[in-house]
Amino acid sequence: MTSSPETLYSALATLHAMIVDDRKFIAYADCALALGRADTLRMLPMSSSLYRRVVDNIFRLNLLQRDRVGEYQNCSTDAAWLCDSVRNLVYVRPREVPPAHAGITYSVIVVVVTSADDTDAANIKLKLAEKHLHAMEKQLREKRMSLDKARIVRLVLGETPTNVVPIKTVDSLITLETWHAPEIQSNVTKNDLVPRHRAMDSLTEQEVAALPVTIRKAVEPGSDPTKIDALFTTDMMARWYGFMRGQYVLVERRLLLEGGESYTVRFVDE
Repeated sequence: MTSSPETLYSALATLHAMIVDDRKFIAYADCALALGRADTLRMLPMSSSLYRRVVDNIFRLNLLQRDRVGEYQNCSTDAAWLCDSVRNLVYVRPREVPPAHAGITYSVIVVVVTSADDTDAANIKLKLAEKHLHAMEKQLREKRMSLDKARIVRLVLGETPTNVVPIKTVDSLITLETWHAPEIQSNVTKNDLVPRHRAMDSLTEQEVAALPVTIRKAVEPGSDPTKIDALFTTDMMARWYGFMRGQYVLVERRLLLEGGESYTVRFVDE
């Protein structure tokens, strides 16, 4: 299988925006430098030689394991080699930073790149990430600190399957979330036609008070969630923000012709 470093970079940059901007995690400096300015880079045509040279330099300087840098020029179009050579990317949520919403039950995210065509190599890489997270949890425990939960975000380089891969519980510490590179080439929240989604539990009292009465009544204690339209956990927006079953989500749609906004509320279900 062959693949483009540009495709992988675009997917990693989109994941970075999702994790940092909408799940409120912090990236390490080298990761932020490599992926945080992707929107500026995307102003160049992806097919241009300048775009490719910039992406090549980013991989060499920031994204590859150090012992693989010298092989990049000859192996960069080999998806199996590329997946095996890209290092894991770590994001953290400091204890003083509250979760973006109730669905964010973890404080560390590790992005692991794997190939759809090499399940053995993928399993090895995932197991190493799990081992690293357990070692981190043990070190923190020895320092009388704790790691609440951890999430591995697996980015698969290959064709997107027909069905969405659900969140998997690996063990008491780790959950596994899967994305495929083709489905995450762009930031869906930047599309003007996509309404804004916010978990009701993330709103301030003042923001809730400003909502229409029908919205407030729909989510008050004792209300029947079956009377509300469902937002399934397999929906792109639920996956993007990390919503979980049982949450209420405010959907804010811009009225392009009339002006202003309309509001609906949805109940997250499986």
